[in-house]
Amino acid sequence: MLDLIRQSASSWGVKILFGVIILVFVFWGVGSFTGSKTQVVATVNERPILVQTFRRAQERAIENIRQRNPDVSVEDLKAQGISTQVLQRLVADELLADQGNALGIRASDVEVRNKIASLPYFQSQSGQFDPELYRRILNSQHIQIAEFEDDMRRAIVTEKLQRYVTDSIQVPEWEARDLFDYSREKRTLQYLSVDDAKYMDQVNATDDEVQAYYDEHKDDFSVPARISFSYLPFTPASLASKVEVSDETLQQEYEARKDEFTQPERVKARHILIQLEQNATEAEDQAALEKIEAIRKRIVDDGEDFATVAEETSDGPSAPNGGDLGWFSQGQMVPAFEEAAFSLTPGTVSEPVRTPFGYHLILVEEREDAQVAPFDEVKDQLKQEIAEDRATDLVSNLLDVALEQVYAGDSLDKVAGDLNLEVLKTDEPLDRDQVQSLLLLKQDSLNRLFGLEEGMITDTPLETEDGYVLATIGKRLPPDFQPLDEVRDSIVTTIKETKASKLAKEEAEALSKTIQENGLPADRESELSVTSAFDRQGLIQELGVNPELTSKAFNAEKGDWIPGAWPVQDGWVVVRLDDIQSPTDEQWETEKSMWVDFIAETKKEELFQSFLKDLQEHAEINVYQPDLFK
Repeated sequence: MLDLIRQSASSWGVKILFGVIILVFVFWGVGSFTGSKTQVVATVNERPILVQTFRRAQERAIENIRQRNPDVSVEDLKAQGISTQVLQRLVADELLADQGNALGIRASDVEVRNKIASLPYFQSQSGQFDPELYRRILNSQHIQIAEFEDDMRRAIVTEKLQRYVTDSIQVPEWEARDLFDYSREKRTLQYLSVDDAKYMDQVNATDDEVQAYYDEHKDDFSVPARISFSYLPFTPASLASKVEVSDETLQQEYEARKDEFTQPERVKARHILIQLEQNATEAEDQAALEKIEAIRKRIVDDGEDFATVAEETSDGPSAPNGGDLGWFSQGQMVPAFEEAAFSLTPGTVSEPVRTPFGYHLILVEEREDAQVAPFDEVKDQLKQEIAEDRATDLVSNLLDVALEQVYAGDSLDKVAGDLNLEVLKTDEPLDRDQVQSLLLLKQDSLNRLFGLEEGMITDTPLETEDGYVLATIGKRLPPDFQPLDEVRDSIVTTIKETKASKLAKEEAEALSKTIQENGLPADRESELSVTSAFDRQGLIQELGVNPELTSKAFNAEKGDWIPGAWPVQDGWVVVRLDDIQSPTDEQWETEKSMWVDFIAETKKEELFQSFLKDLQEHAEINVYQPDLFK
């Protein structure tokens, strides 16, 4: 356990939780000690960290993480070592407080007050410190004001200590420029493709191969447990039909909510996009601009159809539909695009418009002014909403009556008939996911439904997101496997695709070998394609994510063929480095301060973590409750 405490504070867990946990300690402090070691989780240079302090800090850390990531369970967090990380932070807090005192670092009352006043969660809507809000928040957390301010004082001392340790860090401009050049450099590849589809007609799958594949991958064809059932919902939506809503009420509601039914000004438009990254080089920007200006000339001067040209030239996802964006109102598009679109007269094509996505041409086809939807158009919607709202009161009343009949032995059909409700039935057996999609059950209710035997009726209501359900199981089907005959076609396709891909790879490898030995055959030169520029992150737009290929591309010289065949979505490619694009001096001047600050902060963090590690290695740290970390 001592090794766990002394491991580097720069571990992944500490980095992830540092921001959350430091706030926990500001709110909970480290406490004082007057009891026995059964109340102590650890000591740092003979000063105790109480079990109570540790538990409260851990609970708060878990709560903060789960507020941002509700799907993360407490068990998952503990398995990932949150208990050890919390203790690491408590130990570090003690060590840093000691060191601050030894160096004479203090926090004045004025500094504490100013720090607290600067915290957003203690400020009013006008941005001013609100003493009443301050007291209310602390009271809600069961924290004494004096305790909180003492903890804040410790936090300020720690901040000052960090500055004391790291303020000497300086970053020369050349170092930042080197990292900038390394990070911002881009490259392009030329490639030849060998498609798997080329060999699909040359391969087949035998019956023995199909059987062997089925046997080896049987879990892929598993079918989960399924049930068919009848159910009687008790929700506002299902009971809305039992509520009468007068036309007078609907008219009053319409007048009161007219703003909701106002359709803002909107336009129907198409666009053509030439993709360009926001931080593109000047040369890339100019090339994209010239390309889209040439496209505009085809439409405006030469009279070509916008939709046809869009389908041919646009990089956007709407290209197959001729660039059609449908109707949209203000606030739905990025500002530059929106401003241009709403300034156009229908039938006119915009000048090139620059957005974070690249350059656009926009054609507005129709425009509609703002208008209020007529009453008759929204009447049914209003009626359903009002009826559901009023039906909320019926849910519990009718459910109570239904349960009394169920307890008396009545069937679901009898209950529904007496209450003038309709029993619904599943058309076919459903698995857990399908049932959940249908009924939106709470997890406990879903488990209870799948635990019922055939013919049984729920003796307690199943809870859904907006009400309750009573259900009767019709048929239960245990987990099983799809018969081979049902999946034969998909298996045959998979086997053929595997064989075809193998042959395509062999061709690509042979081509790569030929190129390495004799150069690119002259008759293949015209088949070369060029990728868009990519950085070191691994994504090559035309070829997909391939970190190894990206790494080799950034280690190659211009014109070099990279040995081997490389997999892409539908086949294999052989590639060579086409171009190296270095960032410009203009880009550097724009981003220089950011890169200098980034490196400085990184070095300061590394230095402070090293300083903290040294304190840990020279401290006497004892852990008394190891079971808390299991």
